[in-house]
Amino acid sequence: MSGMKRLLQKVKSERIGYLLQLAFYYSISVWLIFCIINVLVSAGKQVQILSLDYIKEMPAAYFLGGVLIALAAPIIIMLVPIKSDKLKLGQLFLLISFWLFVAQLWYIDYIDPARQQSLSYCFGLLLLCVFLLAATRNFLTANRESKLFFYTAWALFISGILLAALNVVNCLIILPAITADAEQKLMRRIILTLVLALQGALAGAVAAHLLPDVAIIKKPYGPSAGKYRVYYLVGFAFLIHVSLFGYILYVRTITLTTPTYDFGIFSQMFHNMSETGLPTTTLERSYELSHFAVHVSPIYYLLLPLYLLTKSPVTLQLAQIVLVASGVIPLFLIMRFLNWPNRRAAVFSLLYLAHPALSGSSMYDLHENFFLAPLLLWLLLFVLKNNTIGTFVFTALVLAVKEDAAIYIILIGFWMLWSQRTNKRHGIIMLLLGLAWFVLALYWLNTRGLGAMDSRFANLMAWPEYGLPGVILTSLLHPAYVLTRIFTAEKLIYILTMMAPLAFLPLLRKPGADHILLLPWLIMNLIPDYQY
Repeated sequence: MSGMKRLLQKVKSERIGYLLQLAFYYSISVWLIFCIINVLVSAGKQVQILSLDYIKEMPAAYFLGGVLIALAAPIIIMLVPIKSDKLKLGQLFLLISFWLFVAQLWYIDYIDPARQQSLSYCFGLLLLCVFLLAATRNFLTANRESKLFFYTAWALFISGILLAALNVVNCLIILPAITADAEQKLMRRIILTLVLALQGALAGAVAAHLLPDVAIIKKPYGPSAGKYRVYYLVGFAFLIHVSLFGYILYVRTITLTTPTYDFGIFSQMFHNMSETGLPTTTLERSYELSHFAVHVSPIYYLLLPLYLLTKSPVTLQLAQIVLVASGVIPLFLIMRFLNWPNRRAAVFSLLYLAHPALSGSSMYDLHENFFLAPLLLWLLLFVLKNNTIGTFVFTALVLAVKEDAAIYIILIGFWMLWSQRTNKRHGIIMLLLGLAWFVLALYWLNTRGLGAMDSRFANLMAWPEYGLPGVILTSLLHPAYVLTRIFTAEKLIYILTMMAPLAFLPLLRKPGADHILLLPWLIMNLIPDYQY
């Protein structure tokens, strides 16, 4: 009886993920097609298409109808009997709509007289084409048995190559005419990134030769191969990372070359916390106030006992280095849980310790964001292991980092509902907890603090009076405009810096639920124009 109950629960969980995928594929596809048609209809207007003014002119009733159609599409598909696999058909429909969307972005460059072509815009479209080509190829190889899916995907793949080639030609045409400093800087960084990518490829080839279980052709060894040597290697790399960056921050601190923003603020805050227990500062806004009036970050109290032992700001700097580097522990345990060979796990552990994002974090003095990487990795480990206590302890710790850390929990919860290897009940609870904390934290900041820092999304506020809901509305009404906010020189340099050391693997892997975990990076770092 208990076995039957478990089977029914499993079927129900799988059904939730299946329905979510159907709803996502068809709703997004219909909405993208709707937006494409609206841009084509509006092409003759005098307003610039890729602007906030264009969004303000959209008739509300017209788009309300589009929303209703997008929401109704998956319901209709579920009810109508279709011989083809509805899930795969949804994936194909989504690919088609995304390719049409990219073609529209390319076309806008020519139909909008107010736009001035730029190298960053063309290069951004080229990167988008590469990502979609990888997704189309993965769909193609996974559906060879269906002639409809196979030949349609082939046609998409060939069309995508032609579109990518057009963008390459466009880049070459624009290249001699670029004069802006940002565009020239982008070109230099692209060349540097290509050199680094070549070095990375050579390093990968050496690693594949020295560590045979990393090779693509050879059969991997079992997870126990070279077990203790791998532990020693990762441990040694951990000590090098902590020693090197710890020494840099130690020297910065004792020579008084650390900035007031943010290290001076937090040094004063910890001194006051040790005296009164309250996170008060006089530096953050030039008058006395609680840091929690700016950011809701109770996570700092975890470092207070360590500070009480030494009463030294250097301790805070070194604690940050150790905690950031300690993320390699849950990362390695995740790879062990997924049954990765130890040597391959060692390669990715070393990538973590050497990644520019983590190195940059370790050199930027104290800040609450440094908690995110290790805490999120511990959370994902317990989520994958279906450990209830660990999952919700680290959910609470992530939420305690900052008010916007709730976005990570919300999207991880959504990923858990979609993924086939996670607990759906835990995912629902995390989703609700993240939403509740986000609302409460924003309410606190808006009523007791200095207000939520939604100004970082000012580039997406067609209606500033609506605040963050206005950002969401703008994003839904005009996804083409939102996407072009990423096609700037500085952001493309950032994308190359983040993804090149990983050989763009997060973007080029088979499309699925795991891509949801990229959304916080997109929302927090790529869409806003905020410099930090």
